Amino acid sequence: MNLETLIESVVRGDVDLAEWASELPWAEAAKLRDRVTQALERLPVPIRAAVDSPEVRRRRALERILGHLLEREGDHRLLTRAERVAWLRGGRHVDYLRVLDRAGRPREAAGLARTLLSRDGCTERDELERFLASLSKPPADWEERVASLAEEPTVDAWDDLLRFTSGELRAERIRYTVDLLLGLDVPADQVFRLAAREGTTSEIITLIESGQVDPRVIEAHADGEPVTRSTWLGLAARAACVSGDRLGTLRLLRRAHSGGSAVHAEADLAFIADHGDPPLHDMLVKAGVELGDD
Repeated sequence: MNLETLIESVVRGDVDLAEWASELPWAEAAKLRDRVTQALERLPVPIRAAVDSPEVRRRRALERILGHLLEREGDHRLLTRAERVAWLRGGRHVDYLRVLDRAGRPREAAGLARTLLSRDGCTERDELERFLASLSKPPADWEERVASLAEEPTVDAWDDLLRFTSGELRAERIRYTVDLLLGLDVPADQVFRLAAREGTTSEIITLIESGQVDPRVIEAHADGEPVTRSTWLGLAARAACVSGDRLGTLRLLRRAHSGGSAVHAEADLAFIADHGDPPLHDMLVKAGVELGDD
C-alpha cells in the first residue's frame, strides 16, 4: 500500500493501523517514517483545532501513521495525542484505549472504559467489556476457576483464586472476576462479601449504588472494619436510599458521619440528593441533615 492510498484509508477509517504497523518490515518502516515526517512538514498547522478541511484531515491521518511508526521504536507520545484527537472527533473508543494501555497507562484506560460503559446508550459495549477483560490478563483457565468458585463462593476459595495476583493487575482481575460471578448468577450479597475484602473498589461501589446489595449486609461488613467503618456505613446508606428504605437511610447516615469524614459525608449526601425521592429529602431536612443547595 503506497502512502497516498494509506492516507485515504485512514481518513475513511477502514484500516487497522496497529495491525498494519506491526506487519511492516523495519527497513520499510524507517523509510516510510521519513517520508511521513517530510509530508507533515509541508502541511500548514491549523490555527483552530475545530477546523475541518482536506488539509487538516490529511495532517491528522499522517500524525496517526507516524505515531504508529514511532510507537514501534518505543515513543508513544505522538500516537497518544493523535489517537485522542481521532477519538474526540468520533473515533472508536477501543482504539484510543488500546493506545493508552500500550503507552503504560492501563489504569487510566480502565477508568475511561468504565466511565463509557456507565453511560446510557453506550456504543461498543461488547468491545469495551472485552478490552477491560484483556487488561486483567487472566490465565487461560481463569473462567473455569471462577465457575468453580461460583459453585462454592467461600472466602477461602476467593483467597485461593487471587493468591498469586498482585499490584495493578489485581484490581483489574478482581473487576473481571466480579463481573463473571454476577454473570453466573451468584447472589450480589455473596459477591459483595467476597470482593469487599479488597476494599472500596470501584466495582463494589457500583454494585452497591445499583441497589443489588442488601444494606444490612454492607452494615454488617462495616461493623467488622473499624478503620473504614464510616465509609462502609455511608455506602450502606446509599444502598438503603436506592432500595427505598428512608428510615434506614437516615439511620445509616447518622451512624456513618457522627464525627466521621466530611469528605465522605459530602459524597454520600450528594448521592442521596440525586437518587432519593422528595419524601426522603423532607425527612432528612427535618432531621437536620443538610443535603446542599437545590
